[in-house]
Amino acid sequence: MRKFIITAALVIVCAAITFLILVPFSPAKAMSGDDEFVIDAGILRAYNGQGETCEIPSTVYMIGPGAFSGSQISYITIPDTVTTVGTQAFYECPKLSRVTIEEGGVQTLGMSAFANCPRLYLINIPASVTDIQPGIFAGCTSLSSLSVSPGNKDYFFNDGVLYNKESTELVQYLAGRTSTYFDIPFTVKKIDRYSFWGASLLTDVRISNNVPEIPDHAFSNCIGLTTIYLPESVKRIGSYGFSDCVNLYYVAMERKNVNIAPTAFSGCSKQLSTANGITEGAAKDNIKKTPVREDTDQEEAVEDKKEDSVSDNEATKQSSSKKKKKKKSSSAFERAVRTKDGYSYTKLPGKPKVSSSSAKDDNLIGQTKVSGGNALIIPVRK
Repeated sequence: MRKFIITAALVIVCAAITFLILVPFSPAKAMSGDDEFVIDAGILRAYNGQGETCEIPSTVYMIGPGAFSGSQISYITIPDTVTTVGTQAFYECPKLSRVTIEEGGVQTLGMSAFANCPRLYLINIPASVTDIQPGIFAGCTSLSSLSVSPGNKDYFFNDGVLYNKESTELVQYLAGRTSTYFDIPFTVKKIDRYSFWGASLLTDVRISNNVPEIPDHAFSNCIGLTTIYLPESVKRIGSYGFSDCVNLYYVAMERKNVNIAPTAFSGCSKQLSTANGITEGAAKDNIKKTPVREDTDQEEAVEDKKEDSVSDNEATKQSSSKKKKKKKSSSAFERAVRTKDGYSYTKLPGKPKVSSSSAKDDNLIGQTKVSGGNALIIPVRK
């Protein structure tokens, strides 16, 4: 009898051990509605709710990678109990329009945390934030402004662009910025990955001579860009640096030997041409001499830019004349969407006007703006 009891006990113990091994561990869940959140040891792993608003539990200290990605959330407040917003935490939330980050909590905003949120137009960066990783607002086409706390010691915002406090690093160019041209300040020595990603309205960018490289994905999906001039300081173009810039047809580099990644211009125009060891003035002359291409989107982009460089009256006359002669197909001011057969195009609202620029090298001057005691040199056009 005693032997039978011992044997039975051993069988029960073995069965219990087998059960623990085979049955996967299920993380603790915070119950709100129908399993609205999945929370594991203070990390919000997933949001399963269907509502457009929610209240993050006070037990959460970190919003995990991809936790709200693709959700239908439209407005959210991140409480001061949260210290970290993880990588792609709110990536591609189609309805997300407003985000409030309470003061005193969040320190880190992860890579692409709010990227590709097309309706996002309002968000603040509190004083507590000390680390903003690349691509934070990449592709947010409705976002043109940020509210950065005056007490923030690491970042500041100016004219549609987020910088570090010393103005030496360009963190994010907001894709919702309405101007079609941008001059990178002379103080900037680094532009982050994904910093211009998806800025479809940008047609003309002036890169300062203090920038040493174009990092990975820096200008990806900037479909308005037609020409680029890289000053002598640029020694490298990283992977996908200008990928899917479908209207880019001319790249001029002042340096003779530039380290260019194999995928730097993937998805760009098949007519893309480059020139090495060329001055800016000569590059502009080459653009003027570029022959008109037949049956290409680049033809339309070049003609549109020429039209906008003349006076308003002349532009009106030329535009009227062109309408009588032929019907336009697509242009640099359309949004390109990759399909299995190539690209499809949808019209952007309105047609951005390209500001004319002189072929001379002295068309920029230094203008000092002060923020938090730090001087930012903004190049402005005469």
